[in-house]
Amino acid sequence: MHALTGFQNGTLNIDAGGNVTVNQGSFAGIIEGAGQLTIAQNGSYVLAGAQSMALTGDIVVDDGAVLSLEGDAADLTALQDDPQSIVLNGGVLDLSDFSTWQSGTSYNDGLEVSGSSGTVIGSQDVVDLAGGDNLHIGGDGKDGVYVVVDASDGQVSLANNNSYLGTTQIASGTLMVSDNSQLGDTHYNRQVIFTDKQQESVMEITANVDTRSTTTEHGRDIEMRADGEVAVDAGVDTQWGALMADSSGQHQDEGSTFTKTGAGTLELTASGTTQSAVRVEEGTLKGDVADIFPYASSLWVGDGATFVTGADQDIQSIDATSSGTIDISDGTVLRLTGQDTSVALNASLFNGDGTLVNATDGVTLTGELNTNLETDSLTYLADVTVNGDLTNTSGAVSLQNGVAGDTLTVNGDYTGGGTLLFDSELNGDDSVSDQLVMNGNTAGNTTVVVNSITGIGEPTSTGIKVVDFAADPTQFQNNAQFSLAGSGYVNMGAYDYTLVEDNNDWYLRSQEVTPPSPPEPDPTPDPDPTPDPDPTPDPAPTPAYQPVLNAKVGGYLNNLRAANQAFMMERRDHAGGDGQTLNLRVIGGRYHYTAAGQLAQQEDTSTVQLSGGLFSGRWGTDGEWMLGAVGGYSDNQGDSRSNMTGTRADNQNHGYAVGLTSSWYQHGNQKQGAWLDSWLQYAWFNNDVSEHEDGVDRYHSSGIIASLEAGYQWLPGRGVVIEPQAQVIYQGVQQDDFTAANHARVSQSQGDDIQTRLGLHSEWRTAVGVTPTLDLNYYHDPHATEIEEDGSTISDDAVKLRGEIKVGVTGNISQRVSLRGSVAWQKGSDDFAQTAGFLSMTVKW
Repeated sequence: MHALTGFQNGTLNIDAGGNVTVNQGSFAGIIEGAGQLTIAQNGSYVLAGAQSMALTGDIVVDDGAVLSLEGDAADLTALQDDPQSIVLNGGVLDLSDFSTWQSGTSYNDGLEVSGSSGTVIGSQDVVDLAGGDNLHIGGDGKDGVYVVVDASDGQVSLANNNSYLGTTQIASGTLMVSDNSQLGDTHYNRQVIFTDKQQESVMEITANVDTRSTTTEHGRDIEMRADGEVAVDAGVDTQWGALMADSSGQHQDEGSTFTKTGAGTLELTASGTTQSAVRVEEGTLKGDVADIFPYASSLWVGDGATFVTGADQDIQSIDATSSGTIDISDGTVLRLTGQDTSVALNASLFNGDGTLVNATDGVTLTGELNTNLETDSLTYLADVTVNGDLTNTSGAVSLQNGVAGDTLTVNGDYTGGGTLLFDSELNGDDSVSDQLVMNGNTAGNTTVVVNSITGIGEPTSTGIKVVDFAADPTQFQNNAQFSLAGSGYVNMGAYDYTLVEDNNDWYLRSQEVTPPSPPEPDPTPDPDPTPDPDPTPDPAPTPAYQPVLNAKVGGYLNNLRAANQAFMMERRDHAGGDGQTLNLRVIGGRYHYTAAGQLAQQEDTSTVQLSGGLFSGRWGTDGEWMLGAVGGYSDNQGDSRSNMTGTRADNQNHGYAVGLTSSWYQHGNQKQGAWLDSWLQYAWFNNDVSEHEDGVDRYHSSGIIASLEAGYQWLPGRGVVIEPQAQVIYQGVQQDDFTAANHARVSQSQGDDIQTRLGLHSEWRTAVGVTPTLDLNYYHDPHATEIEEDGSTISDDAVKLRGEIKVGVTGNISQRVSLRGSVAWQKGSDDFAQTAGFLSMTVKW
């Protein structure tokens, strides 16, 4: 039909299966039925009012044809109740005269537009596309609100110079963009919104589109209410605003994904707020301002794709499965604020002259990093190479992974100030350790924490290298300093390892190096002799090495010494001596000395002993013998300080002893002549040794102590008594083997010991019952005390010789009760000094 004109009272009924094809004309009456109305190719037709669009079938607009719709508010209401299906097969749907189309209408609100291709010339407000392969929305309406693209698997192209004021929403399909004006008014630059989580939504940029407004300089934002993809064609560089969160308040961006595809470059020019995941599958995504997506849940960069920071960027987390390139622009930083620490991050992802800043505790990098690195938080860098500067001023760098031997290599400058954590074996020089290798300038003070993964503690000479300054010292400055954390040492077994600089490198050493003394200068010869040929030079003297012992070793020695000496007695110190029937003795003292040449020992001792006579009898003509019992309690406390490390260990022991005493007098008690005295006791102790941050060692010790003493009492006259003495003391208290808090196995390797004493006792027995006394004693301990820790033997041969002066006075309270007090001073080898006070009360009957 070439032309068809219908007036308001006319009716056209097209039955099902029927088809009316027109080329031109208009129709204002009623068109109804289930058939199809076709506007023929290159034709033009006008439908006026809702009654002209009452078909339940389709209105088809063929290629080149134009269908114009006219209507008012009543017509719109009618269409909303019964939408008309319009199929564009290359034709044009003109809505420009449907002037009362209401804002806010959407899919199925009046028209269902589908087809293979076509153009829709918009009216004031909404055009809703229901499908098609290549539909086109155009027109110059001035007051539109927004455009919804719902093209299923198809593509939608927008006409240039659109001026609608609203947003562009992509629910499905692909929106093709080649000019900013296609997206509505360019002054307001409303955002593009991805809206449907159930369908694939794409915006494809086919030309160099710069969405930044010439007035506000702000680009169009991309709002994430669902998954969305921006494809940028090869050779295209496009600028947009911010990647924004869901502005509807529904937080639909959480859990969604923004994907960049295509070989072109997408540049974001405003700071974003989305919490979507960001994926760069192809091409380049670039920042133009700081923090383009600081709240995004993650960033993934695919193989061959690139993310360029462009400015300082905070990023929550980088997906560890990324395989592309993250280019940190010169002068910018990329800060990881919430990185997933459950998997390691491949350092080779990062490139550029900027700085990667880790602000997440526990991030692990592997491989080779081709940018600068700053560690604001704990960062694991075992076997990592940094081809840039490493700044470790406030965080911590850790190589600890339970295996010694990892290396961190810095090919740029190293700046310390934070902490460096290593794994290391702690044995001798050949121990395996993690290591920091520096190939550039160095500065700053770094605290080192060493985790001992194995070892028993052994003497070192060179030491265990942990920091290697491998750069040429003539080309690079080495000003970095390293120190051990805490007390400045790390303990293994009997040895304390300190961190020592030697020839620009840093070593863990368990020994102190004492350089050899320089030779005395040759005197100037007078006159100058004729020089002889130079003799073959002697080899350079070897420096002396002294092991650095752990202060706890001194604690073990203090406890062992106290246990063997706490209950020692001479003849006058127990019942049976000097005719005593009952004796109560209290001793308090303090001694100090230097053990093993480096441990300053100090001990406070206190002992209470009670002894009594059990049996006595005659021996020969006027001789006498006595048998008694003795028991006591001792409590001793002390400390040991290392002269090398300054560390201190505290020790304490308390214990008991019970035993028997016996005495023999040639001419009866207190008469001139020879005498013999002996005692045998069993002692047992509980011992503690502790050191700050190294736990408490608790162990037992027990054994026999015994004595045999002989003397001769000579009374030259006037109440004066002179008595030479000799005593042999068996010291058999030994500590049990135990495992220390540092896991070292500790035992006493030296067995029983014999101590000897030679003495001279003198007293003056006055008529008033007061007897002053003076004793001179000389002690000899022939054997060294030896402690073994994890196979290393520490020998303390200090205080083998010492002398004693003891002054006292004895006074009778009654005929049967007397008090005796004395003070003794001892001096010996190895700075040994002891002061002790004695007070005893004796009862005779």
